[in-house]
Amino acid sequence: MRFAMVVLSLWGGVCAAGADDKPASAADAAKTFAYIRDGAKIVQSRPITIDGKAAESLTTTTMRRVKEVGKGTLFAFDRAAGSGQPAATTYVLVAPSGLYVSDEAGGQKEESLAMPADLKVGTKWSVRPAAGGVETTSVVVAEEDVTVPAGKFRAFRITRKSGPVDTTLWFSPAAGFVKTETTANGQTTTAVVKEFVAGK
Repeated sequence: MRFAMVVLSLWGGVCAAGADDKPASAADAAKTFAYIRDGAKIVQSRPITIDGKAAESLTTTTMRRVKEVGKGTLFAFDRAAGSGQPAATTYVLVAPSGLYVSDEAGGQKEESLAMPADLKVGTKWSVRPAAGGVETTSVVVAEEDVTVPAGKFRAFRITRKSGPVDTTLWFSPAAGFVKTETTANGQTTTAVVKEFVAGK
């Protein structure tokens, strides 16, 4: 699912709710996004076909701590080129209320919330592009163990609906999106984390 396993796309309208309505805190953010650390590295694997033969596409993302911004911390996610994909950098802000897609200055806008900090079974959030488009709804449906090439992780299983595309994501606070299954046009593609190196 390309870089979306690590950070999600910009959204324009967010509604989040959980089993209770207690506001998220810095402690929630530190626990949920524990994998986001300076020097952390994620290697993602997804199957591709080259000249009719099955192959593996690897994408490596390395995290850099940039600076403190208000009550949050700004990180840069540097993605190495792989399988023809261009190298890219995405900025994210870890704040008490959640993970935000940001810019180099650390701008935090409610419409750029990628994931709330207080994840639990039952947490649900919906996003709608500001300029129209398809609404995306995500729901945490379970907390369970999942095994991928990088190891065994305790993860939240999240189902996501965006128009005709259905996605199931396994998100581990210890290593991020460790597994993703995306179904579109009757075909399902699976991406998994092959290697995770913790940062500091």
